[in-house]
Amino acid sequence: MQNNQNSQNRSSGSGTGRTYQQQRSAYSRPSGAAERQTRPQNASRSAASGASGMRSQRSQQPYSEGVRQRPGNAAPQRRSQVKRTKRPSGMGPLLIALLIFAAILIIICVSVALSSAKKNPGFENTETTGNISTEPSETTGENTEPPDTDSPKTTEPPATETSEPYPQIPEITFKSDLSAYEEYMNPTDDSEYLILINTENTLDSTYKPNDLTALVDTRQDGRAVQYMRKNAAMAMEAMCIEARACGCKNLSVTSAYRSYEYQKQLFDNRVNQYLATMPYDEAYKKAATINAIPGTSEHQSGLCADIHNISTGANVSFADTAEGAWLAENSWKFGFILRYPKDKTELTGITFEPWHFRYVGRKAAYEIWSNGWCLEEYFEHHN
Repeated sequence: MQNNQNSQNRSSGSGTGRTYQQQRSAYSRPSGAAERQTRPQNASRSAASGASGMRSQRSQQPYSEGVRQRPGNAAPQRRSQVKRTKRPSGMGPLLIALLIFAAILIIICVSVALSSAKKNPGFENTETTGNISTEPSETTGENTEPPDTDSPKTTEPPATETSEPYPQIPEITFKSDLSAYEEYMNPTDDSEYLILINTENTLDSTYKPNDLTALVDTRQDGRAVQYMRKNAAMAMEAMCIEARACGCKNLSVTSAYRSYEYQKQLFDNRVNQYLATMPYDEAYKKAATINAIPGTSEHQSGLCADIHNISTGANVSFADTAEGAWLAENSWKFGFILRYPKDKTELTGITFEPWHFRYVGRKAAYEIWSNGWCLEEYFEHHN
């Protein structure tokens, strides 16, 4: 009876149990329309699952520099393997502070240096005067060698600054048109021409002016062309032009620039001349009153010239000629002074030379001429 009941239950499928066939059919493959409905759903699920997996895989792969890694390639580098250099924090402000400190230190040093320079200004000229010998001219005609333009040129000797303004110069009129020479006769800055040259204020043996200019009024008697510094040469040319216009027609320059070596030759010859009648010390001293000792000659400066009309050579008698008197009275207008006046030999140490004229520029020349000074007195007054 019980066996019959169990058999009915299995056949009818009542209750919660299933038959073996029912269980097998539940897990069997769908067919027909059911299978067709299932396939699209499974395909969409597979596609979504593949895309999601690809995105997940790509998000995990880093980019190398400029190359995009594809899935399946070698394992990408880790970010920890890329080293980046970082500037140490705090160095920027420290560097700026150091630069500011250095700039402040430099400013302080410059200020101290400028302050010191103001308290101790440069070199001062301390020209002295006294019984000294300056440049004489030869008492006979000279054939001075032309300057060697290839020799080294040295710097100019220091000029002396005047401490007082120049006196008012009266109006000047010329018979000739000398307007082209005005800048040379009356230079705006004459400081480089105001130089005292004597035994206490000497020129170096290598000194040679760098602007020597040929003199058109060199005496035409076979001697070499004479030279002076440019301003002095042009002013001398103007003075000779005006002298001829005023009736002094035969003035000419017999000697101007002399090198140190040529001056030494002249001085030695003079000493040897006196050695025939006196000891060397006396001969040397006497020669120094006529020919300047080498290095003390104004001729080496290129700022002076011997000018006269005596065919036999320079002579004190030139002072008594019309030409000599005209030069003594008018040379200041052209920037020249009579360097060794007759009544100043105790100051200059040189005998009277009415033919020796020195260029200083019109302003200083007028002050010296109007006061009756020699050049030593001019420097004594202004220093």
